Amino acid sequence: MILEACVHGILSSCSRPYHKPNPFYEKLKLEHKQVMCELKIFEKENIEDSEKLSELTKETVFYSGLQRRLLMKQTQLNKKLDMLRQEKKKLQEDWVLLNHHLEDLNLICKNQDEETSDMKIQQQQVYLGLRSSRYVFTSAKITSGTTNARSAIEQPSKPMLLHKKYLLKEMESITMDLQLMTSQRNELRDRLLFINEGNRPYHKPNPFYEKLKLEHKQIMWELKIFENENTEASKKLSELTEERVFYRGLHSRILLEQTHLNKKVDILKQEKKKLQDYWVLLKCHLEDLTLICKNQDEETSDMKIQQQQGIPCLH
Repeated sequence: MILEACVHGILSSCSRPYHKPNPFYEKLKLEHKQVMCELKIFEKENIEDSEKLSELTKETVFYSGLQRRLLMKQTQLNKKLDMLRQEKKKLQEDWVLLNHHLEDLNLICKNQDEETSDMKIQQQQVYLGLRSSRYVFTSAKITSGTTNARSAIEQPSKPMLLHKKYLLKEMESITMDLQLMTSQRNELRDRLLFINEGNRPYHKPNPFYEKLKLEHKQIMWELKIFENENTEASKKLSELTEERVFYRGLHSRILLEQTHLNKKVDILKQEKKKLQDYWVLLKCHLEDLTLICKNQDEETSDMKIQQQQGIPCLH
């Protein structure tokens, strides 16, 4: 009776009807709170993952563009390398031709040296022959002057004139030969001086040979420049290949992270879907509970009315 009076007092004091605490309802409320907290956490994680995914997509776009640029640079460097190789090949062919030309020039110079030595020997022989002929001529002249003095006086003047003309011609030819020999002697003396000074055979300056030497120097200088450019290009190519390998690895890692994040996002979406389904179920349960509570309220109100009606009857 005391309990009923207390309950009656509580019911009369409160505006809403009293209900007994339902453990299932309390459990559902707690689960609902937990689910809502988890949903908020998952939503935050989903936002963070979407931001990370957008950043990673931007990075992938950037690195893909960088990879394209690197590939373009690599193709350009490969073309440059091919050009340099072709030029190097041409220069090597020119170098071989120049070597052949130099060998031919050396042979020509050798032949010229042999010819000059032969000319020297011939000139010496001619000089000796002229000296001997002069000696014979003078001796013959003396003998002819002693033996044929009388016959020369008796002969007419015409043969003497012819003989004088012949002698004059011979003297002119001898003087010409002597002049030629003196010039050759001077040239040979110059050669000997040059040989004694330089310890190498004397050659006349050949303009074609000098031109070839200059061309050879220029080609060698260009070859060195092309070799330096080739080494620089190969270094750049090796650096670019290393960068390309690094960016490929980075791109693959980014793709793996992207796939991992996509999987995580799919899992989160599935969990979100499950939680939403669970939330719908909870709503249904709550609606059922509200109906049950309504029925209980109606029953309690009926009980209260019956109790209130029963109390005056007892009096």
